[in-house]
Amino acid sequence: MRKEIKILGAIVVVVIIAAMVGANYYRNSIQSERVTTGSNSNKPKINPEQLVRSDSPTLGSADAKVTVVEFYDPECESCAAFSPIVKKILKEYEGKIRFVVRYMPLHPNSLSAATFTEAAGEQGKYWQAQEMLFQKQPEWGTKHGPSAGAPADINALFKKYAAELGLDKNKMDAAHFEKIEIHAVENFQAVMGKGAKADCVVCYDKHHCIGKLPFISEEHDVQDEIVKMVEALQLDGKTSIVISNHGGVEGIIALTDEIKTESKAVVAELKSLGVATIMLTGDNHAPALSVAKEVGITEVKAELLPEHKADAIKELLQKYGATAMV
Repeated sequence: MRKEIKILGAIVVVVIIAAMVGANYYRNSIQSERVTTGSNSNKPKINPEQLVRSDSPTLGSADAKVTVVEFYDPECESCAAFSPIVKKILKEYEGKIRFVVRYMPLHPNSLSAATFTEAAGEQGKYWQAQEMLFQKQPEWGTKHGPSAGAPADINALFKKYAAELGLDKNKMDAAHFEKIEIHAVENFQAVMGKGAKADCVVCYDKHHCIGKLPFISEEHDVQDEIVKMVEALQLDGKTSIVISNHGGVEGIIALTDEIKTESKAVVAELKSLGVATIMLTGDNHAPALSVAKEVGITEVKAELLPEHKADAIKELLQKYGATAMV
């Protein structure tokens, strides 16, 4: 009996020791996990510039250690209530924080309000316009709950606000009363000699392009009738700029170079001096030939990208010697 008690006692001691060792190991492992979890050393760093565009309204220095990016809606009541708190923080930590705003238009009048602030920003009064819209939000914003009456006349109110801010009436009219709404974009890229493209953060067909037909064809599907229209415009001496999105071509802008009255006389005088004149242009052949014919130039090098123009100059240097480009 005593032997069994001793064995049982030994087992209890072993269990207690094992429990203490296990508890100690568990505690240490949890602490280690907390330290690792709380550390940012193994986490990928977020580059704030990924959230900031060159045209984003900004307060504070670009060298500030902290960048705060707010996606806001001018018609959002919570955004309006939070704005004074943001301004207070910026004042308290002046020089240490950069504050950047971008849009998240979710309410019925949000885009019109965003257009108002952007148009005001073009005149150097973005933040004054934002503060005014927040303060007067009960006047122009959409009311939640049961309707309290007729909806506000947004155009009339924004016209009144623009006058109070001392903004140029014609510029504000162009932005608002002609229904021109400025959508925010991202991933903007200008391709030299070809065109430009960007992604709209508002539109469903968000990828938009503008430029020459070959550039558009690289980005989007182009209908056969569009190709024929562009070719017809070129034969008529016009340069075509095509606008498109994922849904196809949205429009074509036909351009014609305005020839200066003295151009023909200058070319004739250069010829009389024995100076050869050659046209280097990025335009299509047909419009280029049309302009060249009108001013008296017989040699044309068309559809040249900027780097191709540099190559053409090198060839002309080898052929003619002294060469000047104007």
